[in-house]
Amino acid sequence: MKRRFELSLLNITLCAFVVFIHATSRLINGLDRGGAEYAVILVPWRLAAFVVPGFIFLSGLKFMLNRGDNFSYPRFLLKRLRTVVLPYVLWVAVYYCYFALNGYFPFNPAELPRYILVGDLVSHFYFVVVIVQFYVLAPFWAWLVKKVHAALTLPVSLAVMLLFTAALPDLGFPHTDRVFTTYIFYWLAGCYAGRHYGKFKEILRGAGTPVTVLFTVSAACSAVFSVLNFTGLRYIPWLENLHVLYCISAVMFFTLTALRFEGKGPVKAVTLTDNASYLIYLTHCLVIFEFDARIGLTGPLGYLVKLAAVYAVTADAGAWLWSIITASGRATTYTGWYTAGRWCWAAFPYRTNAGCWAIRMRMCCCTRLWTPCLGRPAWGI
Repeated sequence: MKRRFELSLLNITLCAFVVFIHATSRLINGLDRGGAEYAVILVPWRLAAFVVPGFIFLSGLKFMLNRGDNFSYPRFLLKRLRTVVLPYVLWVAVYYCYFALNGYFPFNPAELPRYILVGDLVSHFYFVVVIVQFYVLAPFWAWLVKKVHAALTLPVSLAVMLLFTAALPDLGFPHTDRVFTTYIFYWLAGCYAGRHYGKFKEILRGAGTPVTVLFTVSAACSAVFSVLNFTGLRYIPWLENLHVLYCISAVMFFTLTALRFEGKGPVKAVTLTDNASYLIYLTHCLVIFEFDARIGLTGPLGYLVKLAAVYAVTADAGAWLWSIITASGRATTYTGWYTAGRWCWAAFPYRTNAGCWAIRMRMCCCTRLWTPCLGRPAWGI
């Protein structure tokens, strides 16, 4: 399947928002909820929280878009095991060793299976648990999208999503955010968009103004009512339902924005970052933990330096790891420099430019092909 530049761009945008959310979490949790600074940070942090629905939507879209007539369910699962599950298991083990070595808890390998299955060792791992559930049910989704019209499926899936999200906690189930029903509407919306991608693009472009207005209004309402709720000024019982409306509008708005760049690519940095995005997703929290533990800058300037550093290091490390993985793989679609190493000097002033060149040279030595890249993304399917 030919790479679609607009989907790569959407994927990178969502990945950037994920890094922002986790890099900001410690700051926002340490602020006084009654202060103005908390409200200022809360708004973009809360509005960025559409990224998981966005990734679910994008994964469903790619699943149906890339699904050919010769679809093989065993081959599909085997590929997801290799590209999604195995890297996840590896990084759960890495994080577990990191926490044990740094005294967070005693080392007990018997705990690893539970952390892998539940995905609660680090906050961002739950997404992998959810997306694997959708992958396991792939034949059902393909049949449903083919046989049942979206006008029936999408409203029913939205009702199911809202019902299960509200009911499971009341039943004493502690892992509502790790069950596929919590995101089933976004997945099916993506599946229908992928199956009828040409028509979907036409409809979305035609509805550009309403989508933009809905996104703007829902974002403003979500921001205002979130501040009222989380600062304790007023309890908003329907805030999560409003957030669902905002997430739907945000996914459509950013997809519409990405479609404006359709046919503009390929751009080497975008392609490489897209390929490395799953590795960036898995590794970025480790970079955040290390930054907080080793450097621990505080205040607005410290937060900005931290944010820049996390973006730079995770992008560079993700691209480097991806280039190592693909060095012994199939023929590359292009070769070229990946420039994330240049950001190191801006993010870490005490590092020399020679240090950044060393990173780039190490990438080249490992790959033998000046940072090659396969033309296929690792994130989302």
